[in-house]
Amino acid sequence: MQVPEVLPLVITPKLPDGAKLIVAQSTRAILMQLNSKLSEVKGVGPKTAEALAARGFQTFKDLLYYFPRKYEDYAAYTKISEIRPGKVVVRGKIRGLRNIHTRRRNFTITQGEIFDETGALRVVWYNQASPYQEF
Repeated sequence: MQVPEVLPLVITPKLPDGAKLIVAQSTRAILMQLNSKLSEVKGVGPKTAEALAARGFQTFKDLLYYFPRKYEDYAAYTKISEIRPGKVVVRGKIRGLRNIHTRRRNFTITQGEIFDETGALRVVWYNQASPYQEF
């Protein structure tokens, strides 16, 4: 007895009485080979395929196995008293947030203070009213 390479998996959802399940796409359209060229992928036109090829992406597998070379972890944060020069992530509460409107048209400075149990840090956003509205 031969066993097929790929066993079909059919999942039939439980439908209310009288409802019918309509499959809009064929299984052939849903299944994609990893070695399929990107130009064969629905929604990828010639210009997009050319731009991706210029960056080294030829197949669907190339995109699937692309991992960023650098990752910034924002989950790990530093206490304010332990901050050293460089890039840091702090976690705290905000107080004293205010907008300063300058004479220059459409230019706003938002100032405030972030504090935690170890200290406080003065923060400034230039021309971004959204931090004030979010907090």
